[in-house]
Amino acid sequence: MKSVLAQVCGIDAPLGVVGGGLMCILIPIAWVRNISKFSFTFLIGNTLILTTCIIVSVVLVGKFINREAGERFGPEIVAINYDSYWSMIGFSCYAYEGIGVVMPIMSACECPEKFDKILFYALLTLTVLYICFADLCYVILGKELDTTFITQELNQGSSVVILLQIIYSINLVCSYPIMIFPANTIIEDYTLRSLSKRQDPKSKKIYHWMQNISRALVCLAATYCAIVLEKKLDKFLSVLGALLCAPLAILYPALLHLKSVAKTNDEKWVDIFLIVIAIVVLIFSTEQSLASW
Repeated sequence: MKSVLAQVCGIDAPLGVVGGGLMCILIPIAWVRNISKFSFTFLIGNTLILTTCIIVSVVLVGKFINREAGERFGPEIVAINYDSYWSMIGFSCYAYEGIGVVMPIMSACECPEKFDKILFYALLTLTVLYICFADLCYVILGKELDTTFITQELNQGSSVVILLQIIYSINLVCSYPIMIFPANTIIEDYTLRSLSKRQDPKSKKIYHWMQNISRALVCLAATYCAIVLEKKLDKFLSVLGALLCAPLAILYPALLHLKSVAKTNDEKWVDIFLIVIAIVVLIFSTEQSLASW
């Protein structure tokens, strides 16, 4: 967002000012209770992400074609980076950070009976896109790929790159309401549970405003972390992926399935295997991600 303001508007605003401006947009959006109203904006956000991937891919393929025959691939490409591959595993787990919105989206879906197939094909599509896009960037850029965002590897003065950054900034605003909904719901359930059970009008009004304050504080905390961790955002996401997303995506579902659903020995052993994998990823990836700082 800061680079967009600098390149499009000629404004070199401090990160604190940019963060404050974003909060003025995101906090009122977070106050809306019915997330089904944001289904269209979420679709817009996903479309903009896909557009971003397509534009970056086209730019990189053009760079690949215009290079000399013997220099088309990036420098010092390796199959496995043994120095930091555990961080990669933690960062890969972060791809599941949106798993918390599955239940809210399913509850707002018009055809919940088809949701399992929709979820399967969505995960399959995302997996293929993640792998293909990451491999394309690495093969073309190689060791030169050393910045937090792939857009920073492109010509910052290009109108296409500026458009790309604008598109991605709009995507973040469109995606925020649904992405933050599970966090707001959990925090409010723990902190305002007793107040939410009261039925008198005064208590309902107080509960409503306490919800607004809670959601504003969540947005403030996220903005503060983004400003402080600007230069180490990739490492921070790697730690989050290992420490939080590995249990969220693998450990908890396996535990719940083992406790409530698994009946045969094969099902139980599969759950136990997933639990062990999740614990290994949690311990080693978190340690390696922290060490990379």
